[in-house]
Amino acid sequence: MEHSVPCRNNSLETRSALQEAGAEALFDNRTDTLRIDAADLLSSLPRSVAVIDSDMVYIDVSDAFLDMTGRTREELVGSPVFEMFPPGAAEVAPSGNLVRDSFRRVFETAKPDRLDTYYYPIAGAGDGLLERRWWRADNRPILRNGRVVAVLHDVEDVTADVIARRDRDIRDRLIESLSAVGTWEFRPQEGSIVASAALVEMFGLEGQAAEGPAEPFLDRIHPEDLPSVTAAFEAKADAPIGAPVDIDFRVVTPEGSERWLACRSELVRSEPRASVTFVGVSLDITDSKNREATLTETIAERDRLLEQKEVLLGEVNHRIKNSLQIVSSILKLDANQARDDRMQGRLRAAASRVQAVASVHELIYRAGQVDTVEFGEYLGDLCRAMEDSLPLEIALIHNSIPLRVSTDRAISLALLVNELVANSVAHAFRDKKDGTIAVKAAVRDERLELSVSDDGDGKPVTPTHRGLGTRIIAAMVSQLEAELQQSPGARGGHVVHLSMPIGS
Repeated sequence: MEHSVPCRNNSLETRSALQEAGAEALFDNRTDTLRIDAADLLSSLPRSVAVIDSDMVYIDVSDAFLDMTGRTREELVGSPVFEMFPPGAAEVAPSGNLVRDSFRRVFETAKPDRLDTYYYPIAGAGDGLLERRWWRADNRPILRNGRVVAVLHDVEDVTADVIARRDRDIRDRLIESLSAVGTWEFRPQEGSIVASAALVEMFGLEGQAAEGPAEPFLDRIHPEDLPSVTAAFEAKADAPIGAPVDIDFRVVTPEGSERWLACRSELVRSEPRASVTFVGVSLDITDSKNREATLTETIAERDRLLEQKEVLLGEVNHRIKNSLQIVSSILKLDANQARDDRMQGRLRAAASRVQAVASVHELIYRAGQVDTVEFGEYLGDLCRAMEDSLPLEIALIHNSIPLRVSTDRAISLALLVNELVANSVAHAFRDKKDGTIAVKAAVRDERLELSVSDDGDGKPVTPTHRGLGTRIIAAMVSQLEAELQQSPGARGGHVVHLSMPIGS
């Protein structure tokens, strides 16, 4: 059966060359009506291929080859290969041009010849400027009657891959040089690893190949940490692409010392059923871990000392409270023995002031906290202590609020309340035998509102003299940054109202 070989450019020379190369028309064995032109088949191939004769001249090329090189069919077909793409700037082997030598080997040996990635810049079709290009090529013989009549040049432009790999290598080297970060690719199902020099050094495996079995690396992981490391990767074996595995673990060096590594990685997979690869980085965090351990010990020691300090301060406050109570008791005894009513009153007032301060130290001791005092509890204890020393006909009532104040403010408040209650007792009930004194506290707009009122005879707003009690009140009001107001009570008597910031 005769088969015509129509040529794409209708050139008799190209037709003859194709026939000489053995590129005969193909047809479906199931029918003799379907005829496929060899040039049409070559043109439609999805790969970048060219047919080259023994004189290194293009016989025909695929459309993909034209797209890749930026040339037209009219430019290439019938033109010498190395006139269209001069090899002057190409990477040259000692025996000559890599590509030319590969073609010659195919013609001489009738065997395929593969060229791994090589650098061969080509000039653009328009401006003629050289473009940096990397290629990978398979050159295969086309045989006719056992003789090589042409070479099928199957070439792939791998420039993007080479640049990406180069950029990745540059980044890895920069990362390693700047921060001693180790990079790696771990394939747990295959038991293999690709490790950077920095990672090899971290594991103390100098001399170990950068790519190979992962076992030497796994053997260096601390026995207590190895199960958790293995489990972390196994748990993500069926996870989607991008699943992270972040884990810190110890490495035991050949010298027996321990090194902490922080590893951060993500899962990658070429296809759904392919074995998984974890691409990650490792950072030596030994110094950070050591600092963390030292800090933990320091904090523990600080807490121990603080606890000891709290115990000692509590004991100090307990002893101060006992000492003040002794002083208060002595003053009361002196008051009871005094024959002068005025002296007796002063001694009792002094005893009351000492007891007011003692009540604060008692509360500090009971609470076990030296910096602040619960104001409501303190006010209740203080009022109950003062009530015991009041005449039986006078009642002292109070309300409590949940509020913590500093110890210093609590002492000032204790003295202030003590003096205000003492003033009411001394001045409000001269003409009355019974009555009530009320101590009330509230919080409004971040301020403590404190009032001491009585239902006695009523005290003048402006005192006629400034005794010790009045001077103590003025000093405490100034120290507390309080505002003091005095007014008659709604049903008689007298009211002293103070307003002060809580947090000062």
